[in-house]
Amino acid sequence: MKKILILLGIFISSVILFGSDNNNDEATVNITAEFLAPLNLEVVKHADFGTVIAQNYNKGNEPETITDGKLTVTGSGNVILKWMDSSNKSSPFHVSSDPLIVSLTNKDNDKLKAAFNVGANPKIKNDSSFNLTENKPHNLFVHGKLLDITSNTPSGSYTGSIIFRIEYDDSSVKY
Repeated sequence: MKKILILLGIFISSVILFGSDNNNDEATVNITAEFLAPLNLEVVKHADFGTVIAQNYNKGNEPETITDGKLTVTGSGNVILKWMDSSNKSSPFHVSSDPLIVSLTNKDNDKLKAAFNVGANPKIKNDSSFNLTENKPHNLFVHGKLLDITSNTPSGSYTGSIIFRIEYDDSSVKY
């Protein structure tokens, strides 16, 4: 028993005496986390073309929305705005500077095409990505043009819709 105690004492003493005194055998990992405000996308106003006369329109003179749609986005950080024609849910969400082509349909299933842009100034360009400041709403306007109106366009009320999705842009995050 004495031998075991002596060996155990020598082992413990050697660990204490010959243990490392430098910091090469340990490291500290600092941990950080950034929290972003939840994203919120709200429709404030729907887009409306008003009453349109069925006639031939020259390119560049197509009927435009008399009331632009309006969206309000809140959150904090870089975001991407995606959108799609609700009548074509098999197509992917649109993220582009090109207008989104939307199908408008009446009760008889007659179709019209409209081109829409969305942004702070949609007559100039689409805003597919932008930066949000927390507690400061960002307004986006939805502006459209009817593309294929002729004097033979059937009368009726035409409707369609756009689905919008907002996501944080994590492409700038370094892993």
